[in-house]
Amino acid sequence: MRCILAISFAVLAACGGDDGFTPTLDEPWHPPGPDHQAECTDQCVPILGGTSHHIDFTIYGNPADDSPRAQWGKCFVQVMACWEPGENLAACSVGADRCPAPCVAEFVRLGGEAGEDAAFDAFHRVYMDDDAPCRYPAEEVSP
Repeated sequence: MRCILAISFAVLAACGGDDGFTPTLDEPWHPPGPDHQAECTDQCVPILGGTSHHIDFTIYGNPADDSPRAQWGKCFVQVMACWEPGENLAACSVGADRCPAPCVAEFVRLGGEAGEDAAFDAFHRVYMDDDAPCRYPAEEVSP
């Protein structure tokens, strides 16, 4: 039995199993991995599109970007792709496996499962407000 456990642990470690990072509300986003590429070259793909205020738009994503900001974006897009306005934001937020567990737990703790208005408020307080614990890290942007 010890051999099987040792082999399993070695395989997990070799395949990127437990790298020692445990997300918390103070640091919910995983540090970028070794294959991280922040610059968008030819690998960018459309991830969301629609019409807003009489214009068509498309948001592109870079699957090779593994920055905390990109992780936040993947979490946000997963929740928004699931959500239908007026219903099920709580189910989409709680079921989003791209969102860190401490962020999901904070959403629930803030009453996110107590109805659609409460879910909307909790989602903003966890992911979108300026002081939200799971908002993407601020970055300097130059024009």
